[in-house]
Amino acid sequence: FLGVFVIGDAQGNHEQIQEIIRLDHAYLNDGRSLHYWIGFYNTIENNDFPIDTTAWTNGRLHLRAGLLVGCGMLLVMQLGAIVLCVRGCLFRRKDVAANRVAAAAVVASSMLWGIWLFSSAFLTSRPHYTAAYERLHWFVYWIAVVVVAMLLSVIVPRRSRRLIGAMIVVVVCVSSVLFRLGVETPLTQLRGFNSMLDQKQVGERERRAKWDAVSPSRTLEDLKPSFLRPDDRVLFVSRGATGDYWYVKQGVFWCDPYVEAFALAENGDAFLRDRSVFYALMDRQPVPGIEQWLWEKGVRVIVDREVGAARYYESLFGIELPSDTAKTSEPSMRVQASSIEPGIWRLHFLDPSDPKTSVAE
Repeated sequence: FLGVFVIGDAQGNHEQIQEIIRLDHAYLNDGRSLHYWIGFYNTIENNDFPIDTTAWTNGRLHLRAGLLVGCGMLLVMQLGAIVLCVRGCLFRRKDVAANRVAAAAVVASSMLWGIWLFSSAFLTSRPHYTAAYERLHWFVYWIAVVVVAMLLSVIVPRRSRRLIGAMIVVVVCVSSVLFRLGVETPLTQLRGFNSMLDQKQVGERERRAKWDAVSPSRTLEDLKPSFLRPDDRVLFVSRGATGDYWYVKQGVFWCDPYVEAFALAENGDAFLRDRSVFYALMDRQPVPGIEQWLWEKGVRVIVDREVGAARYYESLFGIELPSDTAKTSEPSMRVQASSIEPGIWRLHFLDPSDPKTSVAE
């Protein structure tokens, strides 16, 4: 219990994460979109997001009871505690092991519901610890495994235990083998009995097809884009995380609330300025002073494959579009951009002291 509480959210910076989330949520007032996983916004009161672990009720943030009874293992553990206690009281058996398991189950269940009852007082005053607090039930799982095993030994007839145990082993082994072969188990649609491995089938097939298309002899250096110079800094504008190794390796920013919270803790207001520019670009908003910002950050390449990128950067930098979509626009006096390939632009800065002189690229 104490270990889970101390570990909390592995990345830390809880208060900064909450500040980042509130800043992002404020974008909705401007008609812009949210940029992070929906669960991060559970600390925002009066939100209508589908969050299944916490809820706001009468101005109080608290855990949902479903967090403790929605998981099959935790629910059966609590039922098991009742069965073991009733069994011990009715038969008054001096089974020390069973009594210890029953006592552990009662204590764990009491702690679980204590966490739930106390959540309203704790989370309302310290909502930035929500991510850590809602993980406190993790400490129960080891106890739950033992209690459920003991419960099965009580309710399953002695003659059938070996058979049922063997069947469980067979289900696990068959599920593993079928997963390795890329085949769904016959119990895929049967909730509670289906294998978690089935849920990974689609992603597994996609990753396998992607890597099968890459020659084993290729290296990361081989995958480096030919136009990317060693001293280029890349502005990687993407809602996805870090799929393009070289752009991220030489990049200056990408979406990730944990990384942003750390940057906020280290750099404060300077980071908030950078963040506002990045998300304005992502949301296709006007960005006053964008040329000076790009110059200060040393950005030489922009990678943005999101919808509407070409038109947006054309309006910012006067980029020449293909002939079928080209239109007349005045180029920026500070920076121009040329399209390298769809979704990628190289910036050409003009000398601030002499607008007619181009800085060598």
